[in-house]
Formats: sequence, C-alpha cells, structure tokens
Amino acid sequence: MILIATLVFGLVATPTAAQETAEAIPLVQVRIGNGEAVPNGIVRPPQALSYTYPEYTDEARDLGIEGTVTVEAEFDTQGNFEVLRIVKTLGFGLDERALEALANWRFVPAQRNGALVGAVAQIDIGFNLLREQARLLREGAFRIGEGVSVPTIVSRIDPTYSQEAREERLQGTVALEAVVLEDGSARVVSLIRGLGLGLDENAVQALERWTFEPSMKDGKAVKIALTIEVNFNLR
Repeated sequence: MILIATLVFGLVATPTAAQETAEAIPLVQVRIGNGEAVPNGIVRPPQALSYTYPEYTDEARDLGIEGTVTVEAEFDTQGNFEVLRIVKTLGFGLDERALEALANWRFVPAQRNGALVGAVAQIDIGFNLLREQARLLREGAFRIGEGVSVPTIVSRIDPTYSQEAREERLQGTVALEAVVLEDGSARVVSLIRGLGLGLDENAVQALERWTFEPSMKDGKAVKIALTIEVNFNLR
C-alpha cells in the first residue's frame, strides 16, 4: 500500500517482497575489527541511524576519485564516539571531508546479548561520483507546493528484509532524503532516520531503481527534493 501525505511518501516493504539486484553503491558500513557486520555472532557493531554523504573536493571530483575512507572510532554505551585514527585513506582532501561528515552522524551503540556495550569499530565511508551528483542536484531542487506538483510512481522495486533483521524481528521506518530528477529517476541524498541491520541499504538500493512521473512547474518537468519513508513490517 502506498500513501502520499504532504511532503512524505509512505512505502511498505514486507519480508517476502522481491528485490532485483541493484548496482553496487558504496554505503556506510560499521564493523568491529576485520570481521563481518556481526563478527562471530557475539557483538553487534554500532548502527548508523542518520548520515549525510560527504562532499567531494574539487580536485577529487575532477580526477574521478572513488573509493572508501575507513575510520576507527571508540564508541560508548550511548552511541557517542571519538575518532582514533584513519585506517584507510583516499587523499585529495577526501579524508578530511569524511571526518567532517562523520561528525554529524548518529549511531546506536554496540550490543552484546541485547545489552549496550562500548566498542572500538571501523566505519567505512564511501565516496561515489553518483552520490556526489545527487548531493549537487539537491542544490536548487524545488519542494512540493507553490505550483510544483507531487511526483507519481510509475514503477517500483520493493525492498526486502535482511536475514538478520528478520531474525531480530526488527520493524519500523527508514526515512530517506531523495531527489527525483526531470527524467523521473531518483537519487538518495541522505539517511534521515535508519533502522540498521541492512534495512537502510535495502531501502536505498530499491528506491534508486524506481521510476516516477516527474514533478511539474509551469508546464515543465523539474527536479524536486523530498522525504520518502519506507516502512518495514513483519506480518
């Protein structure tokens, strides 16, 4: 079911919905040591609840630099963190831009057996030119209202539950800031409110494969910035 209200689209994903393979895009990943997302099934690393993609430097953009900056940070039981060092660099000013963006991110603390614990974790921050394009497109994008119509969905790919989120019976809403372009394609700019356990990434990857009838202003298609909510419900 799709509900459209004011500036927010409400989208529902179920654990049985099909998801097509999306193009690989660098997303935020938090891990402990060199392990996977949940190393040894013992400690769950901190989960990013909100973030904005970091900005490129002019030099890195001109050179077409893409990749990941990895930062090691110490987290307390409230999700606050202190950066300890940069483990993997990209140079061209991108390391500094990664730290600037990271300073405004919010996290859920690490957990062990359901209890909140402190942890030292590594944060992978991806730099991708498509993400940078989306960030730049947000500048000058219209908002719904004052003669700007609401974009309507033409086709959609439903996001799925990750296995871990299903096992934890995690439910809730992922809120994304996106730009719908004049050609009806969508690009996610930032995570406003996340759930973690892979659901944020699934929501982003699915949404960027949607197509829209673009917003119109004075008879012309225009790009528009808006918030899209993806609801994950187990039922």
